[in-house]
Amino acid sequence: GATLAAELSANGYAALDNAFVCDGRSTPYGVSLSGYDPRVSFTGADWTPNNVQSFAGGGYLNISSTSILQFIPTTSVDTFECLLFNVGGSVAFAIDGSAPATVTAPGATVVGNVVTPPSGNTGFTRVTITAASAGTHTFGAVATAGTPLMSSVMGYNSAVKAIDIVNQASVAANSGDQATESTGGVPWYNNDELGVEAPDLTIINCTVNDAGLGTATATVTANLQAIITKAKLTGDVLLVNSSPANPTFATTLAQTTLRDAVAALAVSNSVAFMDLYEYFVDWSAVASRTADGLVHPNRGMAAEVGQVYRQCIQAMAA
Repeated sequence: GATLAAELSANGYAALDNAFVCDGRSTPYGVSLSGYDPRVSFTGADWTPNNVQSFAGGGYLNISSTSILQFIPTTSVDTFECLLFNVGGSVAFAIDGSAPATVTAPGATVVGNVVTPPSGNTGFTRVTITAASAGTHTFGAVATAGTPLMSSVMGYNSAVKAIDIVNQASVAANSGDQATESTGGVPWYNNDELGVEAPDLTIINCTVNDAGLGTATATVTANLQAIITKAKLTGDVLLVNSSPANPTFATTLAQTTLRDAVAALAVSNSVAFMDLYEYFVDWSAVASRTADGLVHPNRGMAAEVGQVYRQCIQAMAA
């Protein structure tokens, strides 16, 4: 997110990476939310995430009553939006340690700076809090009753037009995880939240783990189709095929077979397509540029991916 935001901003498209969604499922891999995202801190112990791979950001955060979550965006902001699960409980919100100038939360009960979302498992409540003026501000949240649950927080300057980047990805997720949505149950899954966020542009890149798992091509394309269909309700789509992975993780045949299927899916949906596998040529060309020797790019390669995404977006906007 930060790389893409910097790329866009440097090329005339004001963009912000001022959001986090749960912990990106970093905790099961030994990295806490505050360790994963240095913009987030706690006055006590880190909040405990419940990791659910099919939820946006890989799960949800149990809001503590004894440890305040603090989030400091890297740019000037005057507004924060927080997405709560509708499971009841109450949350007190603050900006710089004091009550915000305004607090709104349609469908919820608001008393001062305390918000109580509905308890009917009906989806999400979006809480919007504002500061008196723009600046470097600290968002704060703590439970005051019950066991409220949080999905995400985003900050922005309401007076400045910019692209807000929200990353719903999570470690080790596959296309099935990302495409999951409610079928009569609680509408909290990743594709449900995609509909709530209603993005103008959705970048979909989730093929490499399916290649490693050996997921049937028809299953992957059906999953991607579900995400594309939801994304196109509110905006455009950039469909991306993943960069080359170590053949010990996913066979070359599995990777190229999925690539061809994803390309065809982009054509059938009239959406933009970027093939990172072809761009980076093959595994031998990127082996030394991965952080783990398997699939994850190092900082330099990730920066180049950000450049590629920016070029795609510019081409789409032209």
